[in-house]
Amino acid sequence: MNPGLDAIFFDFDGVILESADLKTEAIADSIPELTPEQRDAFRRYHLENLGVSRYVKFAWAYRNLLGREISDAESRRLGQEYSRAVYDKVRCAPFVPGIPGALEDLAADLTLFIVSGTPTEEVVALAEDRAVASYFAEIWGSPSEKPDIVRDVVARHRLAPARSLFIGDGRTDYEAAAETGLHFLARDTPDQRHVWDRLPVQRVPDLRELPQIVRAFDGDGD
Repeated sequence: MNPGLDAIFFDFDGVILESADLKTEAIADSIPELTPEQRDAFRRYHLENLGVSRYVKFAWAYRNLLGREISDAESRRLGQEYSRAVYDKVRCAPFVPGIPGALEDLAADLTLFIVSGTPTEEVVALAEDRAVASYFAEIWGSPSEKPDIVRDVVARHRLAPARSLFIGDGRTDYEAAAETGLHFLARDTPDQRHVWDRLPVQRVPDLRELPQIVRAFDGDGD
């Protein structure tokens, strides 16, 4: 393995599993009070904020679309209903092409982590259900924000940010990497192509070539 990297941080939905579209439609349907136009606005907000906690998104929809603040009880109820609506679908979603082989290959030489916007207990359970949890040194999700998770992991594992890579499929993943000094690789999808077109990132349509990309990584590029 090329010595340019020591660690890789993976987002989960859209990077490990092909579950991003499932969650997009589920969250757009999660607040029955929304009109069709408001639902479309909520969907757009979600797509611009992939990786952000669902609870932050519920609060945004209530404040900006329904004109009122969401209560803690209502937020918990929506979160529970959303989890029930998507968990089994996500659990059965296919892997992003290339992921199973890439994880087995990379885990032999690098330290791997999951950093997701999904609640920690949920993403841990999904990783265990899909038999990939053992490849990762740690698996983290919300309520902590991604930059805070990365900083904590980097400090505890004594990692050099310049020798670490974040792989994500949304703008918030890119921002987390930039804020913490990690290199970034974008998983390119049609919904997010306009985001990557505006940013100076290396991007790939899937992760079939990830081991080769990592081996060629010299630590000087994105």
